Amino acid sequence: MPQRAPNRTATRPKPVHPLVASLSAVHVQVKTLLVYSPGYTVLRPLFLLRRTIDGAIDHAIDQAHRDGHSWGAIGRELVISPQGAQQRHARSAAGPAELG
Repeated sequence: MPQRAPNRTATRPKPVHPLVASLSAVHVQVKTLLVYSPGYTVLRPLFLLRRTIDGAIDHAIDQAHRDGHSWGAIGRELVISPQGAQQRHARSAAGPAELG
């Protein structure tokens, strides 16, 4: 019986975005800090990290919406409903000039 050639597209992993790799490393560092440091010593760094990530998420959502991606597509990436994505982020996506 002849052997079939392997389906290379099905086995090829998706490339990992550099940001994902960086955040994975940060995740490991944060878990280590939480295990080996008193809780209060990591509060400020974690707060600053959250503020940075929240800002990055808002920026990415704003850019995606301006690029024409629907709230449904954005919601799928955030693992929330389209309505949830729009309710949470429509103001930030509108930009300060369009709010007034």
